[in-house]
Amino acid sequence: MTTNEATIVGAVAGGVIGAITSLFTTRYVIKHGPNYDAKIAAVTATLYGRIAEVTDTLNTRMTAVNATLEGLTKAHTDQNDLQRLEAKKREARRWRPDATIQAVQDASSLTNSLILKSHEQFTLLGVSVKAQQGATLTEVRIDRGQTSTGFRVPISHQDILKVKESAHLGALQNGATGRLIYRIDKSGEQYEFKLPFVTEDVMVGDTVWIKLLG
Repeated sequence: MTTNEATIVGAVAGGVIGAITSLFTTRYVIKHGPNYDAKIAAVTATLYGRIAEVTDTLNTRMTAVNATLEGLTKAHTDQNDLQRLEAKKREARRWRPDATIQAVQDASSLTNSLILKSHEQFTLLGVSVKAQQGATLTEVRIDRGQTSTGFRVPISHQDILKVKESAHLGALQNGATGRLIYRIDKSGEQYEFKLPFVTEDVMVGDTVWIKLLG
C-alpha cells in the first residue's frame, strides 16, 4: 500500500469510527430522555449521511490514486521500452561484418577480393578505394541493393594501380598503403567501415600484378 492509499484509508476509517462512536454516545444520552424513537431516527439518518459522504470522498481519492498509479506504471513501462531500444542501438553500433582481403593467383593473373561475412543479413551499399591520406581514388563496381550474410567484391587491377600511382611508386615497388571503405545497411541503420591494406607486386608469368595485403 502506498503512502497516499494509507492516508486515505486511515482518514476513512477514522471518519467511520468517529461516526459510530458518536452514534453510540448519542444513543446512550437520548435513550434516557423523551422522544427516544424520533431522536434515534434522526441520529441514524445523520450517521448514514456521514458514511455516504466519507464513501464518496474515498471513491474520489481512490480514483485519483488509481489514475496516478496507472500513470506511474505507464511511465515505468515507457522507460523500460526506451532502455531496451537504447540497448539494441548500442548492440547494433558494436556490430560489424568480418572483413578480409583474399588474393587468388592462377597461371596468368591475380585477383584481389574484399570478403565480407556475418551471421546476420545486411545490404552492401558501396565500396571505394582510398589513399592513405584519405582521398577517394575510385568507386568499386558492385551489384547494389542485394541483401545477404556475405559478399565477395573483386577489386580490379586498375583500381589498385591508382593507389600505387598516388604514392608515386613504380613497378616492383612495394609498400603503397590505402584503405577499402565499405558502406552497409543493416535493419535500417547505415554503417561505414574501413579495411587498411598495403600493396605487394607479384610476377605472374611475364606480367606484374599487385597483391593487396590486409
